[in-house]
Amino acid sequence: MAARVLVIGNGGREHTLAWKLAQSTHVKEVLVAPGNAGTACSKKISNADISISDHSALAKFCKDEDIEFVVVGPEAPLAAGIVGNLTSSGLRCFGPTAEAALLESSKRFAKEFMDRHKIPTARWGAFTKPELACDFIRRSPVLLNSTCYQQVTRTWSDGLCVRVSVVLTQPHFGTEKILFVLCITNNCSVIQENLGLAIFFFFLYN
Repeated sequence: MAARVLVIGNGGREHTLAWKLAQSTHVKEVLVAPGNAGTACSKKISNADISISDHSALAKFCKDEDIEFVVVGPEAPLAAGIVGNLTSSGLRCFGPTAEAALLESSKRFAKEFMDRHKIPTARWGAFTKPELACDFIRRSPVLLNSTCYQQVTRTWSDGLCVRVSVVLTQPHFGTEKILFVLCITNNCSVIQENLGLAIFFFFLYN
């Protein structure tokens, strides 16, 4: 018997998932919440006017609409625990739990996970004090041995975010000035060396 499937998300990734699911003979209809213009008028695909942040209401919607399977695309609802909440309501759901999604939603968790399981990754450190963060940079063999005359400083929150800023700084001095501002205004920074280059990524905790 063909099933009705719900895809969570509104981007091109979710459009692709819905498009491919709709090709299956086992799928009768694909609903996309909230969807986009591309998923609004496709064969076997339509948008669903339902909030994806209210998991209880979403679970009720799935049961009322005879949804047999839910596919979650975006990171934000995954980090918010949508898979666990829908599963506990008796729905079949594809996607990682909130705990597993930490590999994407928390840069610090991901780095600690890689260290714990001996997965090769760039050297990194987490700091709440700008002085310690600057000391980390001064002691970096990548920076000290680099012939680069500029560093790229990339900043974003430790959790999921939609904004990324890139700042070009002069070696040492410019980066340290930025670090003082970041640590003071964002509570904590995680610095990661880029393998083989004098590039540092600053993950900011809210």
